[in-house]
Amino acid sequence: DFTADYVNQVGIDLAWQHGPLMVVAEHMHAQTRSPENGDPKFTGSYLMLSWMLTGESRPYLRAVGSIGPVTPSSRYGAFELVTRYSQIDLADGAIDGGELDKWYVGANWWISRQWKAGVSWGDADLFRNGMNGNTRMWLLRLQWIY
Repeated sequence: DFTADYVNQVGIDLAWQHGPLMVVAEHMHAQTRSPENGDPKFTGSYLMLSWMLTGESRPYLRAVGSIGPVTPSSRYGAFELVTRYSQIDLADGAIDGGELDKWYVGANWWISRQWKAGVSWGDADLFRNGMNGNTRMWLLRLQWIY
């Protein structure tokens, strides 16, 4: 925690899709007004690659400006491979929240348009206060999309 008068945040995200292949990227920049902490700036980015093994693609929802969920074309659902790399830098000025680099690979089973099950494995490196830490993780997810 630290005291700040305000935070200005700017971000850009891009998505490209060609049939079953999709690439998504996002970058965020936050500028704080905190003179006692050197007005720190924080950034974060990610890059994700997705491939639908069963050929589906995600619809673009113009009304809300986002990508929608997968609608399986088979009664057995749709299968997807995903990889993602993300980086966040929370160290600037007098604040040392560290720098985190994380990547993971995973597989998703879109059971229906509303249900998705997934498993992924990831590796994260945290650099903070002159120390390095590493975490390897498994993630199991059952998700309901409303």
